Amino acid sequence: MVGATPVPTQDGIAVGCTAFYYVVSSDGCWAIANYHGITLDNLYLWNPAFNGDCSDLFPNYYVGISRTVILTSIAQTSTITSKVIGSITTTSIPKISTLISTINTTV
Repeated sequence: MVGATPVPTQDGIAVGCTAFYYVVSSDGCWAIANYHGITLDNLYLWNPAFNGDCSDLFPNYYVGISRTVILTSIAQTSTITSKVIGSITTTSIPKISTLISTINTTV
């Protein structure tokens, strides 16, 4: 089932679940995850009531089998002030960490 959250769901189902599966008595967590092409880790993450070991998977409830993740990024800017002491070429710096180290020691 895709769309609005159906009822009933097991306690603690993750916010943002976008697809759901109705559990029947013969189901197990591995079978649910395998059938829907998701990892057990994600199934447990989206359904914390399973206790990470499927011990509390109950029939006749919906569980989350897909989730939309909203990524946000924060732009961070830095100002580096340095004094130029000679010339630096890209061939003389094997790694960016060397460049950063060089800038830090010459400022």
